[in-house]
Amino acid sequence: MGIRPVRRPLLNARHALGHTEIDKDHFAIADSWLAAMNCRPLSLPFHVARMRKLTRRHFAREVMLLEAARRPFCPCHRREHDTMLAMCDEIYALSEKDVRAARSLLRKLSVIMREHVIGMDQIAVLMINTSANSPVLPVQR
Repeated sequence: MGIRPVRRPLLNARHALGHTEIDKDHFAIADSWLAAMNCRPLSLPFHVARMRKLTRRHFAREVMLLEAARRPFCPCHRREHDTMLAMCDEIYALSEKDVRAARSLLRKLSVIMREHVIGMDQIAVLMINTSANSPVLPVQR
């Protein structure tokens, strides 16, 4: 019996936060998550590794953008990043030996990531976009 394809994306247009780089990162991570959920078992480690790399790079960029805007990066935001990266590492470790467990954890990660974007990242984008040290972005319509 084959896997049932996942059609619901991790994020969709309503999750766009109004910061070009952050939104681009989020949607790249979401695309890699969907690819991992729908790929053949043999290629799962590759897709998880890509998602993990994109996630790690995005988190570093987010910190850099906040620091450039002279805004604090709160410890609770950092803890959420650390939790998601630890989950990515665990999913990668499972991906070669237990595809079902890896995909189950990918589903749990999707809930955490979605909540993180809606909560923490929305606040971070507001801080970046309203900082006197950040360029003013045009309103997206």
